[in-house]
Amino acid sequence: MLEADFNTALKYFAREFSKKMEDAGELSPEQWGSRNNRNSIDAAMIKLLTFETARAKRSTIGMICYDLTACFDRMNPAMSNLDLRKRNFDQGILQARAEALRYMKRHVRTGLGVSEEYYNEAEGDIPLLGEIQGKADNPALYTASSSAMLHTHAALAPGLELRSCTGERSMKRHNVSYVDDNDGQVSATFDSERPLDEVIEKMKLSATIWNEVVGFTGQSIAYHKTAWQVLAWQTVRGELKPVMAVDDTIMLTDHNGAASVIKFL
Repeated sequence: MLEADFNTALKYFAREFSKKMEDAGELSPEQWGSRNNRNSIDAAMIKLLTFETARAKRSTIGMICYDLTACFDRMNPAMSNLDLRKRNFDQGILQARAEALRYMKRHVRTGLGVSEEYYNEAEGDIPLLGEIQGKADNPALYTASSSAMLHTHAALAPGLELRSCTGERSMKRHNVSYVDDNDGQVSATFDSERPLDEVIEKMKLSATIWNEVVGFTGQSIAYHKTAWQVLAWQTVRGELKPVMAVDDTIMLTDHNGAASVIKFL
């Protein structure tokens, strides 16, 4: 638990930090969490309209849904402070943040109650990393971090593009993200001869890049919660019908080299 006045000060600081990032246009348009005038309903509606558009146009698209493990607990406070210092925030604020984490006494809570003993970072110890759950500046800090991840992924990975019937308008994106829940999206080109194979290969590449980008920040994907799906089409008696099963596998590898099979929805 944090002292209430200190956490209230962090809340005010986070509000100013968020405003600076929004005014500077630094945040990814694909991040819908922890931002003013954006919410989870917007993100869900975008996904719904994407699939409805693909269904109406008989386009082939794919989506892989990620969740992170202990998102705020795996944030690196030193990296957060470097990011804040780069934006000219006062050093006193950053020092207060760092010392609160460094000298905090951490009790353990279980179903049997809260421990009387505690652990903390002693002089000369390896630093205890991770922001604290419930700290008021966590959402703003993670929004900045995730925006950098989303920008990097968009620059390197294949994405989704669906054109209107006239070709005058199109929707383009790589991800729909709400805080640490992220859905990567890809599409086959409209004139592809093997659209399902193309979408699966793009999904594998997109997932591999996202997995690596997430790992660079110290975060980790919860592979057991990750799943993928496709909307693809096959000709049955002269009609285009949705493909109901796919004989393919997507695998991701963690930082220890352990491979996980991502389930198909």
